Amino acid sequence: LEKATSPTDGGWSLTSLAHRSFAFAQSGMSLSAPFGNAVANSHEALQFLDGYGKNYSLPLSSVAGQLSQTRTSYDRLDQLAGMDDDNSMAMKDGAMLHFSTQTPQAHGSGNADGKISKLSYSSPLPLGGADREAEVTFNYKMNLADAVVPVSQRGVTGEALKNPYLQLAEGMNSSVAALRQGSSTLTVAGYYGSLGHDDYNYRFSTGKNISGMYSEVAWRPFPAATITVDSGMSVEKNSLLGSEASGAFGIDRAATYYTGIAGRYALSDHVVLIANYHSGLTQVSADSSSLINGFDTISTNAFAIGGEWAGIAGERDTLGLVMSQPLRVNKGSAGLVLPVGVGANGDMQYAQSNLNLAPTGREMDFETYYTLKHDDSSSLGLDAMLRLQPDNTLAGPETTILAKYTLHLKPNLLKNLHW
Repeated sequence: LEKATSPTDGGWSLTSLAHRSFAFAQSGMSLSAPFGNAVANSHEALQFLDGYGKNYSLPLSSVAGQLSQTRTSYDRLDQLAGMDDDNSMAMKDGAMLHFSTQTPQAHGSGNADGKISKLSYSSPLPLGGADREAEVTFNYKMNLADAVVPVSQRGVTGEALKNPYLQLAEGMNSSVAALRQGSSTLTVAGYYGSLGHDDYNYRFSTGKNISGMYSEVAWRPFPAATITVDSGMSVEKNSLLGSEASGAFGIDRAATYYTGIAGRYALSDHVVLIANYHSGLTQVSADSSSLINGFDTISTNAFAIGGEWAGIAGERDTLGLVMSQPLRVNKGSAGLVLPVGVGANGDMQYAQSNLNLAPTGREMDFETYYTLKHDDSSSLGLDAMLRLQPDNTLAGPETTILAKYTLHLKPNLLKNLHW
């Protein structure tokens, strides 16, 4: 009886105003964290048909809900355990090769097999003139938000201090070129890749990819301060800011244009203040035969402010505090033409509806981290984060506390242990 009356089994279907029929099991919209609980607040309903033409009513929120991210506290622990920038090789003519290898997941699933999970190759370019230098970098399966950050500044913390739109381009292949002239630096980058099940619990097999261009100008008006202005665009196929849509809710293409400003100011040799703000506009093209007949321009933003204190208990430790709002939709809506009933003549009846895509929740994160490098072979990392209204929903707070200790065994020690 349950299978006979479940819309996920059998020949259930949804029919659009364009008289196109979509399989119910392959139709849905799962919105990512920037949209939060937007769909959950909807009271809309739609009609679907069984194989005999009988109509049933179902809440829109049951087929267009929130995307479940696989990135949990465990995955933050994976990142803490797995990230290691010590894997580097100096090559001729000043070129450098940085890479990371796969590590087992913190909660026990997955095996470390030594395969390279990320790779970055950088090489300086010969330029004439004093106080002038250039570099080109090629990255393999690396988040571009990390790729545009100097290797010396990459770490397991401070994700909120990076460009939030570039963080949507997870595991991409990219090329980065940087030119420094005096106190100013120009950086341009391009990237392309596919979005997969590693980052989200995607239900549908529809191919999703993202590509884009990025540029930034960093200026040091005086030695203690750095101001960075960036801008870029990204184009998603079958995706919307990391969301998933398929079948009767199909999305063809989404183009996001964003800009931001970031600042870094050293109050002293040991204290640095950091802040950034980013804003973007997204234009969406929906499948013309789907239940969606158009999107308003979607407005999003994110910001962060924090500080770092070096030399708290010695010369090799750093304490950081960061408050941030992750990427969130401020304004935007989707027009829907939903099947709402069946007339006496058997024809499906439709009604226009408007879905507000702005969530009522607002995630605010408070993070503190501490790093201590005892010597060249050992280091300690501590990280604690409090998330209020996580994923822009009205859910209760979430707290994560992580610790990492790294010890590099020297070859002569391994030899004495007969390893």
